[in-house]
Amino acid sequence: MSEEGERLDALRRIREKNCGGYEDKKLFAILYDLLEDDILSPDQAVERIVGGFSPPACLWSSMIEHFDPRHLGQDSLALMIEALSQTTWNEDHYHGKEFPSWKGLPLFEEFVTYRWTERLVKYKNLFKAHRELQSGRCYGSIEKWVNFNSFAARLLGKNLVKCWKFAVWALQDALDNKANGEHLLEERVLVACEWILHAGNALFHMLSKDKHPDGLDRETWAFWKRRFYETYDSDRTAEFGSKALSAARGMELIEVREENRGKMRRKKTDC
Repeated sequence: MSEEGERLDALRRIREKNCGGYEDKKLFAILYDLLEDDILSPDQAVERIVGGFSPPACLWSSMIEHFDPRHLGQDSLALMIEALSQTTWNEDHYHGKEFPSWKGLPLFEEFVTYRWTERLVKYKNLFKAHRELQSGRCYGSIEKWVNFNSFAARLLGKNLVKCWKFAVWALQDALDNKANGEHLLEERVLVACEWILHAGNALFHMLSKDKHPDGLDRETWAFWKRRFYETYDSDRTAEFGSKALSAARGMELIEVREENRGKMRRKKTDC
């Protein structure tokens, strides 16, 4: 089965599992037209959703897992959610608390925490997991995890969510955790690269804050950049090696841009 065929089959299974009611099916249809068929633009999807749906993270997060980071659907869904987060309407109730329907994406961080926990439990025995991946029994799981993190990174980069800890976890998992050795290294590096690519600016900006996320400071940033270069040097032919190089260069570019902005601000102050 082709990659597109596998994705369509997976989306059908998601619809059967998560869309029991009419409203769920209707929202799924809107997201499907946005992601897969490219029938709707993000703005058109917003027009159909406004006032009618709350943000069930399990549905669109499950769908986005099947879209490669290079697929237009990743950016389309992020743009749609960005537009929805700026829309004002009545508040919904979640766990006894009130949240604006899409602003801040209520329950998204809770959902991502669940996915990370699920992932850590699943791959607690890294040697066994590595053998399963090599044998094909876990085919597609790496791709889905990279896709999911790529989308979460897009939302963080757009300041739609505050899930800083997941970015830090991903970078630590790929670049700090020497205990894991080479097992699942490709997966971990690809995930970390997505966070730098789509949320690197936001992460670096947090370094200038008096209160920044645990595990994120300038010394750690420099260490991660060096580790990306070392990963590239260890295997320049592998895809994750070239991605690591792109991430390291991206970090340098972010540093240069921020330094230039600082110079401009100082010039204005002196004037």
